[in-house]
Amino acid sequence: MGGGLIIFICCMQFDLNIKIVDVIMEKILIVGAGGHGRAVAETIETAGVYEIAGFLDDVYPEITSVWSYPVLGTTHDLSAFTCYAGAMVVAIGNNQVRESVFDRAKSAGFTMPSIVHS
Repeated sequence: MGGGLIIFICCMQFDLNIKIVDVIMEKILIVGAGGHGRAVAETIETAGVYEIAGFLDDVYPEITSVWSYPVLGTTHDLSAFTCYAGAMVVAIGNNQVRESVFDRAKSAGFTMPSIVHS
């Protein structure tokens, strides 16, 4: 008798219940609750890549919200806000202030994505 290899392939049909689940987006904080910050927020909302966790602005607590988003505090201690989001965008018009806050945010551990309005 000759030796041979017999392979059985079993085909099964599965009834899969596929549910659409909300995509969990990375959260982002926006520094600057003025006009530039609001324009950046609109761009973020339109892109649908990040979920806005809130704003930071040095006039807090005079401003406590922008639309439905909270203004969580000032830029004094950025590391205190890492529990709210892993990403941050600095939407301040003054170049020197923007650069300073950007550097401090990076040092605090935030990722700093580019938000581009198209």
